[in-house]
Amino acid sequence: MESKIHSFSCSTEVNKILSQKCDSLPVYESNEKRLFNRDLYGYSLPSDDYVYTQSVRTIQESDSSDDKSVTRVPFQRKQLFILILLAYGNFWVAACVSLQAPFYPKEAESKADDCHHFTTLWQNDFIRIAGPVVRNRTLGATPTQYGLVFGIYELMIAITSPLFGKMISSVSPVLLCEIGLFVSGFSTIVFGVLDRLPSGTPFIAMCFAVRIVEGISAAAFMTASYVIMAKEFSDKIATTFSLLETCFGLGLILGPTLGGAFYQMGGFLAPFVILGSFLLLGVESSQQKSGNIFKFIADTGILLDALAIATSLNFIGFNAATLEPHLRKFDLSPIIMGCIFVISGGIYAITTPIWGRLCDKGFDPKKLSLFGSLLCLIGFTFIGPLDFIPLQTELWLVILSLVFIGLGIASKLVTAFISALHDSIHRRGFADDISTYGLVSAMFFCACSIGAFIGPSLGGFLLDRIGYRKAILVILVVDIVMVLFHLIYMTARRLQKSDRDDELRPLLAN
Repeated sequence: MESKIHSFSCSTEVNKILSQKCDSLPVYESNEKRLFNRDLYGYSLPSDDYVYTQSVRTIQESDSSDDKSVTRVPFQRKQLFILILLAYGNFWVAACVSLQAPFYPKEAESKADDCHHFTTLWQNDFIRIAGPVVRNRTLGATPTQYGLVFGIYELMIAITSPLFGKMISSVSPVLLCEIGLFVSGFSTIVFGVLDRLPSGTPFIAMCFAVRIVEGISAAAFMTASYVIMAKEFSDKIATTFSLLETCFGLGLILGPTLGGAFYQMGGFLAPFVILGSFLLLGVESSQQKSGNIFKFIADTGILLDALAIATSLNFIGFNAATLEPHLRKFDLSPIIMGCIFVISGGIYAITTPIWGRLCDKGFDPKKLSLFGSLLCLIGFTFIGPLDFIPLQTELWLVILSLVFIGLGIASKLVTAFISALHDSIHRRGFADDISTYGLVSAMFFCACSIGAFIGPSLGGFLLDRIGYRKAILVILVVDIVMVLFHLIYMTARRLQKSDRDDELRPLLAN
């Protein structure tokens, strides 16, 4: 009798839970009734009456135990299925992004040998414009050009991810994921046949075109996947986010390694066809309130989170275009060069769950982000090393620096996403629904792509002009500015909190 009375006293709370979490419930089947509804993602859900009965029964069983603490509900079967699909897609998208880093710069430079007749025909005008650089250069694509090929992918994500974040309110996130995976996998395979094109302008122009399509499709997939993650795992956001970031980091690890290995075994085409096919294997054959992107972004805390994300990807993109030429003096094989690219991504993949767990435990994400920035500054100082440091470039020093940078980037990326989501809902009063998740996901990938576009584009240009050791100083200065902004913001927030406490203290005393 007491249990029955208690179930009715819980009815208000149950209805509230069901109204927010109905899309996370498993599929029930009954011999007597088969009343199903469709949730936001197209999955079948039981009718409200049946779910209500099951939920009340669950609350009764939970309350009957002696432990009064909140019971952590394990992942349900549907949630595990969704998590596996999202992890698979994030892994192979990252692998396809990074696979060309060990060999593409050298391949692009070698395209000039077939273009010697162009330089001969237009020698007078061409040399007069380019000066002594052309006379001494026997290579084709310059670091600036192939740096832009790396960067244009991220630029397109930066431009289109806010658009996809806005579309989430009226287009199924699952549909965006499937379209994004298919187009990304197909365009990756197409990139593998571009070396058959004539050298010079046709080759570079088509590289740009295919990378633009890749960037747009990746933006569709990643924005939608993180919206689904935030909606399906709203009580475990930091943990599931770090798991997806771990899969993305593992993709960054295996991408260059597999790319270098398949390139060595099968030439330019092999890595793109093999890895692109794995993306294609991940494709399976309601109206919501729309968020205000301008209102969302107009906040100092959100802008700082975006800056932390952008500076992290800024270095990753910078390294993708410049690290291989920087290490060329060591005469490393493509496989070993790919393993060097693995280091920072490997540390990132291993440590992202740790940073996510710390956020779940209540650590201030802004402070963790600041700590990550300091780790990055140490790595930036010695990876060159900086031109004014009296040390020569050593392979062991580069590896150690990449370890520090991997730790710092993992901290900055995980904590920035969690900070933006937490501040938006709890401090700024945004609704805890899919429209806010779409805005945070769009901001995250937009900032990622802005940094990843600037990194290789600026990196290739600086490598062409001043060399790696001086170029890394620019990356260092950008991170120092970001650290100063964080310190100012945290100090101002602490002073504001202190003033508010002083105002409330007399009221509490009365």
